[in-house]
Amino acid sequence: SFVYRNNDRPFHPERLAKIMNNFGTSLVKNISGKSADRSESKDDIFSSVIRCKGEIWLSNADACPIEIHSVGRQLVLEPAGRPWIGKVIDTHPHGDQEDENPNDDDCEVWVSLDLNSQTLAELKDGGKWNTHFGDRRSEIVFIGIKLNESKIRQALDDSLLTDEELNVDKRDRKKVWADALVD
Repeated sequence: SFVYRNNDRPFHPERLAKIMNNFGTSLVKNISGKSADRSESKDDIFSSVIRCKGEIWLSNADACPIEIHSVGRQLVLEPAGRPWIGKVIDTHPHGDQEDENPNDDDCEVWVSLDLNSQTLAELKDGGKWNTHFGDRRSEIVFIGIKLNESKIRQALDDSLLTDEELNVDKRDRKKVWADALVD
């Protein structure tokens, strides 16, 4: 097992969907005692994953984390029941009641989410805050049989937005960040 973490950039949904193909397909082969096919294509790298759980940051779902969990061949991606704190701060920047110019509407949002300056300090002190993206991140635990950790990590890294994609003007993002995961 291993943990994949990244807080520098989100996943491109189309590239992530492509590598998630065949998730857990060699599970039965591995359990039966037959050796896993180590010549898997880049599209089959998750075939030996038995279980995964975590949260991912998708470029086209910037408001909240996407929970990812699997058992065997069943893979589920669904919005988490809470927003990214960084997104809340982006959209309601004056919600800290200790701020010198708090905004009532912003404060109401922060209070409803139990967000305050202490929460932010804990995220920053705990290394869970990026100066550019706040708390947006991907963190997934993978458990499997004969996992090829380096290939999985490389495929996940290759599925992140490129520098060029990350810097696309907001008006053009929908064209660049196609959404194969929900189409």
